[in-house]
Amino acid sequence: ADGCFMTATDLADARARRGLPFRQAHAVVGHLVRWCVENKRDLASLTLDDYRLFSPLFDAEVIRSATVEASVRARNVYGGTAPTQVLARLAETREMVAGDVIRNP
Repeated sequence: ADGCFMTATDLADARARRGLPFRQAHAVVGHLVRWCVENKRDLASLTLDDYRLFSPLFDAEVIRSATVEASVRARNVYGGTAPTQVLARLAETREMVAGDVIRNP
């Protein structure tokens, strides 16, 4: 999953949270991804200096937010991929199954 740029949207979202309009953030990340493809690099291999070639708004947080794990954790809403959400849905499902088994032996 790391090599397919699935965290690119997370990077654009993070830039937008720092005050860059999303349209511009999307363009910056698009140029970054194109550069990575042309140079046979992936987002996880970039340094902060690499990121700053594309925008001075990139800071040390970008290294942490460009991971698949951070992307998964960021979806902390009902039905999202965050571990707490997945565990909660598993618990709900187990309760539903257990209740169904008891009602329908």
